[in-house]
Amino acid sequence: MNGGWLAPEKVREARKLEMEYLKKQAVYEKRPTSEAFKVTGRKPIPVRWLDTDKGDPTKPNFRSRLVVKDIKAAKSESEQLPQNLLFSSTPPLESMRLLCSLMSTQKLSKRGQKLKLGLWDISRAHFYGIPKRTIYIELPDEDASYTESGEKECGLLMKSMYGTQDAPNIWQSHYTGLLESANIKRGRSNASVFYRESDGTRIVVHGDDFLVLSDSQGLQEIDDLLRSAYELKRLGTLGFEEGDDREIHFLNRLIRVGKHNGRQAVFLEPDRRHVDLLIRELGLETAKGVDTPDVKKSVDQQMLESKSPILGKDLAKTYRSCVMRAAYLSQDRPDISHTVKDLARGMVNPTEAKWSDLKRLGRFLKKYPDFTQIFAEQRMPSSIRVQVDSDHAGCAVTRRSTTGMIALFGAHTLKHASNVQSTISLSTGESEYYALVKGGSTALGIQSLLQDLGLDLPAVVESDSNSAKGTVSRIGLGKARHIQTRYLWLQERVAMNHLKVVHVPGKSNRADALTKSVPGVQMRNTMERSGYLYLTERSKGQMKLLDS
Repeated sequence: MNGGWLAPEKVREARKLEMEYLKKQAVYEKRPTSEAFKVTGRKPIPVRWLDTDKGDPTKPNFRSRLVVKDIKAAKSESEQLPQNLLFSSTPPLESMRLLCSLMSTQKLSKRGQKLKLGLWDISRAHFYGIPKRTIYIELPDEDASYTESGEKECGLLMKSMYGTQDAPNIWQSHYTGLLESANIKRGRSNASVFYRESDGTRIVVHGDDFLVLSDSQGLQEIDDLLRSAYELKRLGTLGFEEGDDREIHFLNRLIRVGKHNGRQAVFLEPDRRHVDLLIRELGLETAKGVDTPDVKKSVDQQMLESKSPILGKDLAKTYRSCVMRAAYLSQDRPDISHTVKDLARGMVNPTEAKWSDLKRLGRFLKKYPDFTQIFAEQRMPSSIRVQVDSDHAGCAVTRRSTTGMIALFGAHTLKHASNVQSTISLSTGESEYYALVKGGSTALGIQSLLQDLGLDLPAVVESDSNSAKGTVSRIGLGKARHIQTRYLWLQERVAMNHLKVVHVPGKSNRADALTKSVPGVQMRNTMERSGYLYLTERSKGQMKLLDS
């Protein structure tokens, strides 16, 4: 699983440890194989080992997981599980940013104590749930056995197990029941976000990781609650007080505390290793850096590059791999969002021109490898603000427009995006209206997330287009009869005062930098105004992540 050979003796040790845990948790009971046919009409489901080294040559970390091959494609239509048993929610990235923001914004809990971020990792989370259906599995060679009559035995699952289709859903139901037993309410818009009204404790659950915002007393209560049901690791308590950790790692991101311009702040840094890998895969270790991730191209140049030769098979594979890595990185780096969006459009048939564009992005990252988001102390904002802009018909080949968007909680950015509009606009006003639609849906989504976390704020969408503002302020198509009616829901929401659309001067609209190629000075200014900072050196936390 790690792309290379694994030491057999280390794999055997890891598998032995996993088997010991399976028996300790009583994950399955041994039964005659004939029982499986009698009860389910099918043979036991096969299992397989997944072995990996999650460390590196200097610090190996071998791990083995026994996985059930409960494959959907192997089931007949009558055996397919209902969708409600397969669903398990994942919190949006803005929920993590919102907890960081609230730590710096509210500062104190309802008890008047300092807010802190606690992080827990549940060990082998899927083994805690009880199966909702009868499942028989083949036994691994390490635990193979036979009945007295010589019949081969199988395993009847008593606990949920990795690989079963409904395991994530069962795990989510299990921890939800535990949290609700402590008067912690599950969110309505997202089932993996929780809030307790009595003390203001806020929880975001991502798989088997629990990120909790509360004071010391609240974090200890959560620790006691989780330990009462699970084996776990408490990975850290981020805070400003003596004895608190100054940094934690969540979703391979570094979250740390410090000061910015004399104010206490929480810093969120993307995984720098992706930058290093991109530079290495593109062969740019000795290349000179550039000031912008892309350059503005004329109509003639765009048309010429559309006829560029297609890359060979191996280079095309490298292109797709690098673009996907850059797309993951762009979730935390708005400065490369527009560039990555354009590169992703060439994924099907990458060309030499696109390869050149990708290498320019690599040279930009070579010059600006270290980047952080800053959540500095601020007053509680009075509303959620989402700024939007569009670049009308910016693509000379398809004549499609681009939407740029930045969602703000005070001075803190919660979400950003640069997307190609799916509909071809016939005017600047129309493309700006489609950008408003994108901003409106984002604003309402963040508003719902805030409500799940105990905050109720109005939503405001800001645009520098008076034409788009005029369209959203009326009811119906007017003269723009070609606009699809599926975009008109925004007019209804504005009329019902569910959100507000206001005009903002073009120079104040941060989203402009996410719609097109802009000079380096403008991009850096926009990033600074949006709460981001280019670092001059790699932080100590990133060095620890590299060594982990």
